[in-house]
Amino acid sequence: MPRTKKYTTPDKFGQAIGDFFKQCTETKKVPTKSGFAQFLGLSRKVLGDYDDREGYKEILQKAYELIVEQWVQLLPGRSSNIAGVIFYLKNAFGWRDKS
Repeated sequence: MPRTKKYTTPDKFGQAIGDFFKQCTETKKVPTKSGFAQFLGLSRKVLGDYDDREGYKEILQKAYELIVEQWVQLLPGRSSNIAGVIFYLKNAFGWRDKS
């Protein structure tokens, strides 16, 4: 049985994503994929399903890029746990060490 979309239009989806980032800014929290999905009321798997929907993919990719950017900004000494930042980027976004 196909799931009903919680966000019926890309505009509503984009608005909810904007609200998530606004909340992160107001609370001074670094956004995460899990927190993102939780805020939207979706599981991470269902959130990933939006990546396959017309009009949603670009919005979702931009949101992920914003999350990555927030984490990358922690690398130049803004975090006391650089290894933790690197761990998150590797596990949440598939970053790898190059040799």
